[in-house]
Amino acid sequence: MRRRWQKCQQPNRPKTTSIAAIRTWSDGAAIGPIHCTVIGRDSKGSRSLSDVVFRDAQGQVFAEFEGVETHLVPEADAGRA
Repeated sequence: MRRRWQKCQQPNRPKTTSIAAIRTWSDGAAIGPIHCTVIGRDSKGSRSLSDVVFRDAQGQVFAEFEGVETHLVPEADAGRA
């Protein structure tokens, strides 16, 4: 989702360069489908900053990635291998 949000901003390939904090709110693994919400915080030039929240099938938050920083990497030229 983060990549989809960033691709809407600029049509290049985003690469994660850092995550400021990872927080877990559960001792075990989530069971069932996992729902992910990306919250875009900032996007300037080739840099993007967002937070990612992971919820289990019951809607309970079990993990968060805060301050996910990405940078755009130009798509490879189809003529180059």
